[in-house]
Amino acid sequence: MIKKLLIYTHCFPSDENDLIGNFLYDFVKHLSYSDYKITIFTPKMEVNYDLSYQKKFIYDIFHYEWNGGKKRLAEFKLSKFSDIRSLFSLFRNGKILLDKHLKTEKYDFIFAPWVVPSGYIVSRIAKKHNIPFGVWALGSDINVYGNKLFISKLIKKVLKQADIVFTNNFQMKRVIKDKYAVDPAILFTNRKLPNPVSNYTVTSTFKILFIGRLEQVKGPDILLEALLLSGIKDFTLYFIGDGSMKEELELFVNSNNLTTKVKFLGQKGQDVISEELKKADYLVISSRSEGMPVVFWEAMQMNTPVLSTNCGDIEHYCKEYNVGRTSDISAKSLADLLSFASNFKPLRETLSSNTKILASLIDISSSANKFDELVTNFLDSHHKS
Repeated sequence: MIKKLLIYTHCFPSDENDLIGNFLYDFVKHLSYSDYKITIFTPKMEVNYDLSYQKKFIYDIFHYEWNGGKKRLAEFKLSKFSDIRSLFSLFRNGKILLDKHLKTEKYDFIFAPWVVPSGYIVSRIAKKHNIPFGVWALGSDINVYGNKLFISKLIKKVLKQADIVFTNNFQMKRVIKDKYAVDPAILFTNRKLPNPVSNYTVTSTFKILFIGRLEQVKGPDILLEALLLSGIKDFTLYFIGDGSMKEELELFVNSNNLTTKVKFLGQKGQDVISEELKKADYLVISSRSEGMPVVFWEAMQMNTPVLSTNCGDIEHYCKEYNVGRTSDISAKSLADLLSFASNFKPLRETLSSNTKILASLIDISSSANKFDELVTNFLDSHHKS
């Protein structure tokens, strides 16, 4: 039986090079193989959309108007009036236009990746139309907004109202259960990368890679400072991604004469990401806060070990499967780790050999299958009652 599913999300990749919410694309693709008729409802951004890419595995997509669109949600600052006004319109227009949409379109289930803002907006509207809904509590929800008293109360309310709650790692599952008295199911957030053309080769140069938003929470500044403190002379660092810190980071690189060693590649598609991961000695995750980043799973697919700050579930997987090493969340601690990995060359081969085991256990298709199973069971019992 075909199930009509509406996914309300504040971000959906605009094209194949868009890193924001990219795991949703593969998630939707695999759901489409399981008799789902999927519609995406998302705020309109000021970007050039590749609609043929966006709509390849879905029935339709609605980009709704709001007073914003130049910046992603993570870039907004509550200290700026213009940002507050934009966020207000995101919530207001989202509720009004979703309500209007549901008066003419019927769905079996509504799914909201991220509790804030998607889950909150859906929770206000779905029950009004007697449509069950689920939320996917992710890193920013629990690690960022969950630490703000007022927003944390909203998160608790949304999680209690949701018919099904998901998260993407064991650490957040424990926090949600302890803090909000809700026991979520786990759906891992990763996507399948294409096979690279290149092979890894050992060189004297220490080759490291950063993939992610150039925002404070992701710690690209921590990584640059750590490299200076490490004393490593022969290295290359490639940044894949973009964000509000780019100019600040470029200024740091220029002022410290690192322009020949540090390159900003910008947003890149899956082909480039798989190639750069395969060639790197290590993926470095220097975040100040994380749940379980998608790039960790992508590194596992390319057999690339990870050096990371100790946040989210990263240390658990590094220790359990011996696929990486972690440090405290500081430039000095990360510098010590980088120096050790650079000097102890055999470590890379050992860690890399273990990545295949972990990569085989986690796949976005398994998340789609688990979602389908839980939603189908819920709808069956819901219809019987």
